[in-house]
Amino acid sequence: RIELFMLPCFVSSHHVFLSIKRAALVSPRVCRGFTVPAAIHTSPANSRSRGSAYVFEGMASPAMSSAAAPITIAGFKELENKYAGFLIDLWGVLHDGIQIFPYVPDCIAKLRASGKLLVFLSNSSRGSEFIVPEMRKMSIDIRPGELITSGDLVRSQIRNPTDEHFTNFGRKVFSLGRGIESDSLEGLEANRVEEMEAADYVLMTFFADEGESVDGVVTSLEKARRLNLPLVCPNADVISYHGDSIRLCPGHFAQLYESMGGTSHYYGKPHSPIYQSAFEHLRRHGVDEKSQVVMVGDALPTDICGASRHGIDSVLLASGIHQQEMSLSDSRGLEALCAKFGATPTYVASGLRW
Repeated sequence: RIELFMLPCFVSSHHVFLSIKRAALVSPRVCRGFTVPAAIHTSPANSRSRGSAYVFEGMASPAMSSAAAPITIAGFKELENKYAGFLIDLWGVLHDGIQIFPYVPDCIAKLRASGKLLVFLSNSSRGSEFIVPEMRKMSIDIRPGELITSGDLVRSQIRNPTDEHFTNFGRKVFSLGRGIESDSLEGLEANRVEEMEAADYVLMTFFADEGESVDGVVTSLEKARRLNLPLVCPNADVISYHGDSIRLCPGHFAQLYESMGGTSHYYGKPHSPIYQSAFEHLRRHGVDEKSQVVMVGDALPTDICGASRHGIDSVLLASGIHQQEMSLSDSRGLEALCAKFGATPTYVASGLRW
């Protein structure tokens, strides 16, 4: 199935500036794989604003006409007797990138008091050892061993390659990231190279703020393509909120690289590595059946699609990337939103409230 979405962007002969409208948060992605067919290049011929068409192609979920409509719940107390394990996203569920949602601590405390096993799943490119202290500063109670990030999985593979991709890559990595995201390679400096020509693959962790030039990263991707380097993307998210502003996430640039003819490998939701790691954790703690597990997230194309692909129930929250288009009282609008992404949650709720 192929779906189109137009993301407005403004292109000059020297820089690429993205004007990210809130409508861009609904860019449709189907559960299995997605590509961007046209790279954003800078050239005098493209000096006027234009729309960059995004095409997303892959395996759709079961036909939307046969999917049961999601059940609206007022709070998670309604699920207290249904599930033993809760997989919980961070961004858009616990916090907005800057501060915690005020109702979250109470809900987490009551889930714990009910004996639930909590596993926090994040598409962050960073290791969990860097994320947990930041969550504690927001008064978010994540205990040792409860957080799995896609960055954890990638860092583990860089240290000790075992999967089919990393065992074939070679050991030298060139990082496309900046700021705090650059700590994705902290402690792994022996594997890092400063010149792309010396690399075996590229690690994509770059974020772009609204209105920011992405010309430099596009140029780097074009160079990586000429060198025929594979790209590893821990964070498959395309767009996220940061307070009231919007960011382009690493998944956007990984898709862009695919549109150039490059190969991108993903480790976060909705892809299998992070879910398999979560299921292994659950089994070690006595939760063996997928029917006992529910995914809690704010994003249809990652959290909900991933849950559907891996055979577990899910709760879609209105506190994250769909907040501008999702109304719990508008069943038809919610149905259309789910159809756009080819994924339907089991439940919908306003937030992680008890």
